[in-house]
Amino acid sequence: MSSSFSSDQEHARIVAGRYQIVREIGSGGMGAVYLARQVNVGNQVAIKFLPAHLADDADLRRRFEREAALTLQVTHPGAAQLLDTGQDDDGRLYLVFEFVEGDDLSTLLGRDGALAYDEALAITLKVAEALAYAHHKGVVHRDIKPENIRVRRDLAGLHVKVLDFGIARVTDDAATRLTVEGGVAGTPRYMAPEQITGGTIDARTDVYALGLVLFEMLTGRRAFDRKS
Repeated sequence: MSSSFSSDQEHARIVAGRYQIVREIGSGGMGAVYLARQVNVGNQVAIKFLPAHLADDADLRRRFEREAALTLQVTHPGAAQLLDTGQDDDGRLYLVFEFVEGDDLSTLLGRDGALAYDEALAITLKVAEALAYAHHKGVVHRDIKPENIRVRRDLAGLHVKVLDFGIARVTDDAATRLTVEGGVAGTPRYMAPEQITGGTIDARTDVYALGLVLFEMLTGRRAFDRKS
C-alpha cells in the first residue's frame, strides 16, 4: 500500500470526503505530506499519510489513535494544530494539521546563514514555550529539528510554529509507543543519547534537540554532521 499519489491523481483525490489533495509538500520516514483544501470550505490544511504498516497492524493502529487523541490537546499558538485524524478509503492512516505559511528554519539557515543573536534567542524561546505546553500535556515531540520549525517574518514581527507532533510519544504512566516496540523515531543528528539507544524518552529529549538547533542558528553549521 503506497502513501503517495501520481500528479494526475493529486487534484482529483478527495480524502474521507472532506479534503481535496492539491500537491505534495514534503515527505520523510514517517510519511508523505500534502497540501489540501477542505471541501466546501476552502481552508488550506496539511495532510500527512503515515506508513502502511501502521494501518496493517491492529495494535499499532490503536496506539496511533491513542496518541493522536492526546496530541489533539496540544493547542498552543506556537504549535501547528492537529485538526483531524482518520483512515482513508484505501486504509491509510492520516493526520490533518493546520497549514502554516513561511519558511522552515532549515531553508532560512541555508539561505541566510547564521542568525543574529536576538533572532535566534527569540525563535528558541517561542519553540520552548510550545514544547513546555506539550510536555505539560504529556506529549514529547521527539523530532525537533530546523525542518520542523516554521518561521515567518512580517511587520508584526517574528512568527514561529513547531510542526509535526505526529510522531509524539505520550509520557504518562500508561503511555504506549507509536513506533514498533524497540524501534527508533527521529532524526539522528538531533537525537539525544537516550533516544538513539532506545532508552527512556521524556521532555529533556526535546530540550537537548532544541539546544542543537540553537547552536545551528548561532553558528550557521550543524553540531553533528557525520553520516553515522
